[in-house]
Amino acid sequence: MQFYTVHEPPEPPLDRIDRAGSLVFVADRFTPLAVVFGPLWLLGNRLWHAFGVYLLALAAVALVVATAGLSWRWISLMISAFNLFLGFEAASLLRWGMGSRGWRTPGTVSGRTLDEC
Repeated sequence: MQFYTVHEPPEPPLDRIDRAGSLVFVADRFTPLAVVFGPLWLLGNRLWHAFGVYLLALAAVALVVATAGLSWRWISLMISAFNLFLGFEAASLLRWGMGSRGWRTPGTVSGRTLDEC
């Protein structure tokens, strides 16, 4: 079973068919692309604020690791952990970004496939 949130653009078309065609479905699941290509995934989805927070968090981790005198391997471990967290929260970030751009969330749907939803 898959779950999706349905998003409608800020100014949807008046025609029912066009309005249905403008809906965007965001799957509520783990996103492997966000894990592998974390910062690029954020930029590709126009999540500028989240990208800035990502860079600040990585800089803070690098600073803590450097001042603690730990090995630089810890930085790669922390980046991997942060990207894994990003993969789990990617759908929430997408919904947040769409909401900040004025998109409405009329509801959620579930089904076996996207076409069924």
